[in-house]
Amino acid sequence: MNGLEQILLKIEEDNNNKIKQITEDIINDGKAQAAEITAAAQKQADKIMADAQKKAAQIAESAAVGSKASAARKITSAKAEMINDCMLYAAQQLKNLPDDKYFDALLKLILKYAHPEDGELILSSRDVSRLPKDFVDKANSGLSKNGGRIVLSDTTLDIDSGFILRDGGIDENCTFDALIKENSDKIKDALLREILEV
Repeated sequence: MNGLEQILLKIEEDNNNKIKQITEDIINDGKAQAAEITAAAQKQADKIMADAQKKAAQIAESAAVGSKASAARKITSAKAEMINDCMLYAAQQLKNLPDDKYFDALLKLILKYAHPEDGELILSSRDVSRLPKDFVDKANSGLSKNGGRIVLSDTTLDIDSGFILRDGGIDENCTFDALIKENSDKIKDALLREILEV
């Protein structure tokens, strides 16, 4: 092996190590963000649960005087209200993430929902104006494993968070509101199980 081949081999090895480190950093940042979001949501959920428990205690007391059926309806209503409040709070927390964490979340969504083909990323004008310069390159780096690639659309949308992925004539609605709505039954079921354990 001549000197040039050794240099090229060293450059390739250094690049591979750098890619591995960057990937590990992204994964660790994602885990840290998930922990922060979970802790904030848990704190709010604890407050809402405490309020709901007070409400439930008041309702239970009135149930002794009134009919049990009426009390059951009120408890169910309080739980539904608490669940809706938790979902609204979590959605607002996601929308108000700092720019770096917000775009890290968008990157994860792109990697999850993009198809293995060329696509177009459509953002709000607000997100386009604050988009990190290397964002599309990072996305394409992750998508290249599955043969996918995206370009930033010249068109913007009137949305407050998330994006639309257009590929192969199919629009994938990845706005936060759409994703929460799509998964609302799962989220509500999980929250209801938490409430029932209290």
